[in-house]
Amino acid sequence: MKTFQHCAIQSRALAIACLAGTAIALLYATVGTIKPAESWKWFDVASEGGTALVAAAWGLIVLGSRPDGRVTRLLAAGFAAIMLGSWADCMDEFLAIDKAALWDHGLEALVPAGMVILTIGMVYWRQEQASLTEHLKKRERLFRDHRAFDRVTQLADAGYLRPS
Repeated sequence: MKTFQHCAIQSRALAIACLAGTAIALLYATVGTIKPAESWKWFDVASEGGTALVAAAWGLIVLGSRPDGRVTRLLAAGFAAIMLGSWADCMDEFLAIDKAALWDHGLEALVPAGMVILTIGMVYWRQEQASLTEHLKKRERLFRDHRAFDRVTQLADAGYLRPS
């Protein structure tokens, strides 16, 4: 069951992502010039735009399914960077930008930066999972050690007295 705080974090992240995506589109529309439709590369539009949409969806899934913390924030930030970089890359399929514009290259560089952030998040996630697995193993051992006792009388059964 989601808490109000959990939904608020997810809603805030979605709002920020939408604002950032809109700002990127407005920046390209303001600075760029529209390319002729026949020069649009539809495969690039579909792949770059699709990557942006999928990264946004994955970010929302992470925010919606994990508790807040370092791992969740790193994973969501990585997906957000990939989304915004892919969206910027998609925009330049429709709009011509001066090749000397460093901001365009910087926005597109969000994709590999996002992949690095995502990778760091996954390393921490792996450590988190290893810790949880160890905790579950300890609980299972505790359960197995106490299984030899009768629930009602709390007396050990014959198996408890046999040497292992």
